[in-house]
Order: sequence, then C-alpha cells, then structure tokens
Amino acid sequence: MAIGLPTSHFLMSVSSIGLAINWLVEGDFRTKYDRIKTTKFASLVFSSLFFVPLLWVVDTQNFQEAKQFIIGALPLLSFPLILSTIPQLNEREWKILMYSFLLGLSIACIAGYLAFINNGWGSIDFDGRRMSVFISHIRLSILIVIGLYFLYQIFGTKKSMVTRVLIILWALLFMNFIRMMESGTGFVAMAVLAFILLFNYWIHLQNKVVRVASLIGFFALLSGISFYILNLYRYQTEVRDTNDLENLEVFTQYGNPYTHDTQRKWLENGNYIWIYISFDELEKAWNERSNYDFSGKDAKGQPLYSTLLRYLTSRGLRKDYNAVYQLTSAEIELIEQGITSHIPPKKGFTGRIEQVIFELVNFNLNHNPNGHSVVQRIHYFSAGWEIFKMNFWFGVGTGNAQTNYNNYYNTIQSTLAPEKRLRAHNQLLTFFVNYGLIGGIICIFALVYPLFIRKINLSQLVFICLATISYLVDDTLDTQAGVGFIAFFFGLFFFHTQHTQGEKTTAI
Repeated sequence: MAIGLPTSHFLMSVSSIGLAINWLVEGDFRTKYDRIKTTKFASLVFSSLFFVPLLWVVDTQNFQEAKQFIIGALPLLSFPLILSTIPQLNEREWKILMYSFLLGLSIACIAGYLAFINNGWGSIDFDGRRMSVFISHIRLSILIVIGLYFLYQIFGTKKSMVTRVLIILWALLFMNFIRMMESGTGFVAMAVLAFILLFNYWIHLQNKVVRVASLIGFFALLSGISFYILNLYRYQTEVRDTNDLENLEVFTQYGNPYTHDTQRKWLENGNYIWIYISFDELEKAWNERSNYDFSGKDAKGQPLYSTLLRYLTSRGLRKDYNAVYQLTSAEIELIEQGITSHIPPKKGFTGRIEQVIFELVNFNLNHNPNGHSVVQRIHYFSAGWEIFKMNFWFGVGTGNAQTNYNNYYNTIQSTLAPEKRLRAHNQLLTFFVNYGLIGGIICIFALVYPLFIRKINLSQLVFICLATISYLVDDTLDTQAGVGFIAFFFGLFFFHTQHTQGEKTTAI
C-alpha cells in the first residue's frame, strides 16, 4: 500500500483487499475490540465517512455511480479499523513503511521527470501537471510533502555526513518536482510543513536571544514574500502602453480602418490588446505565412486570431499586415503552438503566482472563467453552495451529485463550457452537498473527533494540516488515491506513532 499510493491504483486495490482478508482470517476479535476501546473508538467514529454515504444510497437515482462510490470508499472503513487493532509497529517496521513509501514516491517522480524529458524538454510552455503520471497532481504533491516529512524524520536519526547529504539531495529532488509541476497545492503544503517544523524547533529553543532573533527573521521572510507577490501583481497590472487613447490613428498604412475598443482595457505585457486592429490585414498576412487558418484554432485549441492578437501586443506592435511580417518564422511557429507572449513564461513559484494573478485580473475584465483553474473553482464552490441550500437537510444523496450540478449549471445558463462543469472541489462542502446538514455534520465530526480524545503529536499535526489542505482544494474522498491517502495515513499516524523517527515535540 505504501508503494502503491503514489504509483498504482492496482496496488492500492490489491493491498486493501489483502489486508482486509488477512485481518478477518486472523480472528482474535476480542483482543481487537479491546484495542479499539483503548483508542476511545476513534477508528469506528472515523468509519462514519463510509457509513454515511452507504446510508444515503437509499435516496440515489444513480445506483451504478453510487455503487462505485461505495466500493471506492471501503478503505475508509478497513484501514483505520485494521491499523487500530493490530499490534503497535516497532521501529524496524516503521522504517520499512517509510522507505517503501519513499520508494513509491521516487518511482512516481522518476516517471514524471522522464515524461518531462520526452514531452517537455525544450518546450517553453510545458504543462507541469503532466509530470504526475499515475495519480492526480494535487494528490501527488500532498504525498510528496509527506515524503519530505519522512525525510526530515530520517535526517534527525542519521549521524553520517554523507548520509545526511544524500537525504538533502533526495528532498531537493522532491521539492524541485513540485516546482516543475507548478502545483499551487504543493507550494502551500510545503510552506505549511516548513512552518510546523520551524515552530516545533522554535518552541524547543532555550536561548531567548536566539528565539527572538529567529522570530524576527521569520516575519522578515514573510514580509519579503508578501512584497514579492505584490510586486508581481503590480507588474502584471501596470499599463506601459504609451498610446494616447484619445488620439488614435484611424487608418493603416494601406488605407484600411483600424478597430479601437478603448473600453476593453485588457493588457498583454502592459500594452492594450484591443486597439490598432485591422482584422482584414491580419487574416491576409497570417494566411500568407502559416498553414494554420486565421479563423481556426491553434495547437492548444484556442482561437488562433486571439493568440495572434496577444502575441503581437506583447511585442508592442500594431495588429496589421506589416506587424505579421515583422514576426520571425520561429515566432510564427510559437503562435501556432498557442504561445501568447514573446516573453517566455516563468516557471515554479513565480510562474504559478503570475498565472493566478492573470486569471483573476482577466476574469474581472471579461467574466469568462473557462481555462482559469482558480476562477473555475470559485464557480464550482458557488454551485455547490447553492445546491446545498436547495437540499438543506439531507443533501442530494450518494451518486446524485454530478446530475444535480449539471442541472444547476443548465438552469443558470453557466458560462462554463460543458466539459468544465465540475463539482465543488472542496471536500467539506461536498459532505453537505451530498448528505445535507445532518450527514455533513456527522462527517465533519468523524474528522475532528480524534483531535479531542488525546493530545496531538508532531506526526499527527502534520497529517491533519496536509489533509485539511487537500479537503479545501479538492473532493479528496471522491477518488481512490484520495481515499487511500486519508485512510492509510490516518490509521498510521493516529495509532502507530510512538516509534516515529526524529520526533522532538511535546504533545499539543
């Protein structure tokens, strides 16, 4: 299971079934029941995440989808139950599990790096999400951050400098993978993990001067990051166009009229897109230079004329016959491939922040959410909230969610394209959409109950925070990998952490 989580749905399924059969054949249920009692029935409460959707099948209109959902949710019942009733893992067994999981992560990352070499090497616009070969890039980024936490634990137990250097290199490969995927979830998860570990280190500092200095350093770093993001926003929204919008030329060099829409203040590289446009000249010149039809699509499926307008604007050129002939053959190919600016897109954290800013700014101008993941999520959340209000007490029922979302999008005549009309992408809201106020409260209680039965150690705190991030950005428990991640690590961290390597924290 540890190897299969980041690499194989098949391994996840086989290991889940194998562990369940072994648990049943093993017997000795009296001892198992006694172990459950010592945990104040935490695993049984957690299993409500399985039993609530099972009960809500009564109201389903889509039995086939409901059946698949229930089968997929079985690990929410089996893993916490199994892991809460088996003998405590010893230190050697913990090491085997950690290294198995790190092996699986390494295989997933190697496959991702190979995918980049085969498909993205030399491309200035490679979609980093394609590096997640086996599972969702959101899920993989969270799992990688758990892997970073395991490496931190191992690092704390090793004395050899060579071994420590190898662990640091291993961690850097994981962090670089998240950077190349440009996973917003991964960046947030890494930041949260870093904060937890630094805070844990800070509360154990004995020297007051060092404690104060480190606190000042932390706030200085936070301020620096904030100013950096604000500067990116300023650059993205700054107008650098020197044209006087009140005195624009009317005709091209060839006597054709320019189109000027000074109300649409869309920018590309600080220049206005919708001024100095001659569509007739653009079409004539483009069709002379390219086999891609001006009225058709580019390689990304975007309207080609729109890509051409944005690219010319990024160069500070007018959108006419002469401008197209100022482009090099290489630039023509870039436009054909869907590249909208002559400035190569930034990668990593900066690239992801700029992308989010671009999405929000342009949505504010044209109110078209399609193709903008952050803005789409706002629409998904809004749709889920409205559906919940319409099915307040008991929700839409297991298996009925997508039908209700489709009906809602059709009713409000949503501007989202049909293939973009997805669910809430927020597990907490999804509980209330599917099971209403009553079922939603039961599910939330199942998640938070373990927090109140005993003090929380460092490993459990890390899991809680990473799981919460996952809940907030995706319908985590609607996928096999998401269910496996939550069920497996909940059982592992809450029932088997006394032998966790490198823990230096008092319980919280």
